[in-house]
Order: sequence, then C-alpha cells, then structure tokens
Amino acid sequence: MYKTEKIERIIELALLTGFIGNGGPVSVMLIADAEHAKTSVLRGFRCYKTIETADISPKVIRDDIVPLLRTYSLNHIIIPDMVKVLSHKTATVNATIAFFNAMMEEGIMRSMFFGQTFELDVPRVCGIITSVTNDFFKTVCKKWHDIGFTSRFLPVSYQYSEETKAEIHKLIRRNVFYKEVKDLATEDREAYDRRFNIEIPDDIASRISIYAQDAAKASAGYSFYMSVQGGKRAKFNVNIVGFRLHKQLRQLVRAEALRRTIHNPAVTWTDMEEVDGLLEYVGYPGNPKVI
Repeated sequence: MYKTEKIERIIELALLTGFIGNGGPVSVMLIADAEHAKTSVLRGFRCYKTIETADISPKVIRDDIVPLLRTYSLNHIIIPDMVKVLSHKTATVNATIAFFNAMMEEGIMRSMFFGQTFELDVPRVCGIITSVTNDFFKTVCKKWHDIGFTSRFLPVSYQYSEETKAEIHKLIRRNVFYKEVKDLATEDREAYDRRFNIEIPDDIASRISIYAQDAAKASAGYSFYMSVQGGKRAKFNVNIVGFRLHKQLRQLVRAEALRRTIHNPAVTWTDMEEVDGLLEYVGYPGNPKVI
C-alpha cells in the first residue's frame, strides 16, 4: 500500500512477538479515518499460528479459537475491521470483549462463555490485530478504557495528507495500488515452535523505559467530547500509566531482532533504532502521524 510501509512493519513485528517466549504477543489497533487502507494493510499478512476472521461470534470462539488455544496453535487473531464484531447484540459484544480482555493479557484457562464451559491446562494468551475508524473509536473508548481494554492494544494512529490522497488517486487510475500478501514465520517452523527467549541489554532497556514513560505522559493530551445522559456533552481524557506500553515496546524490539535472524537472535542498538523509527505512529488519534 502507498506510504504505509512503517505501519506494515509494526504489524509484522507484532505478529512475530507471538513466537517470543519471554513475553506475550503484542496486540495492535490501527485508528484512522475511513478509506485509509486499514483493512487492506491487515489483509496483507499471513503468519504461522495466526488466523484472520471478518467477524467473531460465540460459535467461532467455541468451535475455532478455543481448540486452537488448547493445542498451542494460535498466537494472533487478525480482525481487519472491529466494527463488525461490535455490531452484534449488546450482550454478545460485552461477552466477546470480556473474553478478549482476559485472553490478551492474563490468558484464558477456565471460563464459561455463553453457557459453554471450557478448561485449559495452563492459561493461553493470544494477541489481536484489528482496526477502527476515529469516529467509532470515540464511541467505545471510554467503556474500553474503564475495563483496561484500550491499553491492551498498541494504538497506531495516522492520517493522509492532501498530497498523499492525490497520489493514491493517481495509483488507482493506473491500477497499481495493490500488492502481494506477505508470509511470515515460514522459514523454520520447528524453530518458531520452540519459541525464542531474547534478552535486552540494560542500556537499550533504559531507552525503552524512558520512551514508554514519555508516551504515557503525552497520552494525557488526547481528549474528546462525548454525549452523556440527558443529551449533554462531557469531556473525556484518555490517560495511561504506561506499564503495558513499556512491555509492548520491549516485545517489538525483541521482534525486530527476530525479524533480522532466527539464528540466535540478540537485541542490538540497530534493532532499537529500527523500532525507534516506528514510534511516531504510536499514540491515540488526537495527534496522528500525517503521511
């Protein structure tokens, strides 16, 4: 896709975090206006132990997701457009989000979901990679924020400049706007099955920690007005402590080392610099990266 290379790199690294043993898979949410290639970007990847689905229902969770979790066969679920998942009845949406909320961090072990009981021998964690529009994000942000759901995702926000929009129209006219799907983790599946324990040197760990704290402080600048009971409007501020963001960034740096080589991957400053070049995209839509 045009000018989405860095966004695609973030998605690639997030998918690779599913194969890192010392830390869980990173989840990502793309937040941008309609017609900003969010769905196209997410559909541009195929990855070992990853499934893509247009929708999530209780039946899909029971029949597809839980069996894959039970057999250690699922690291990530790609949902190109979260809006469809949230278009079900309220009870279904609430149950699905609660399931995701647990699955993405502490993991699923014993649970009852829509009358179906399932039990796993150890907690299974799975990441989610998805997208929403700016407007839709505002309608669900407070509710998700209150249960800690928003901070489980690495938020990636961007918008097109007028120049980029003009270039995309030219590409559409020339019919050269699409590209092939990228396959990940296909080189040596036995190696990926073993998972990689990748340590981070202290100096690089310090740099990641500083960025996570700075980004958490910057999030205080994202706010919006929302309708409340009685037809009034109230201002809502999104504030995060940054602990989850800190963990997510550590995983991205490990994933960059793994992307570079599966043969004894080790984090270097080159990996840190590569990830550092992506961090301008990380944040809520109050200050999106203009491309």
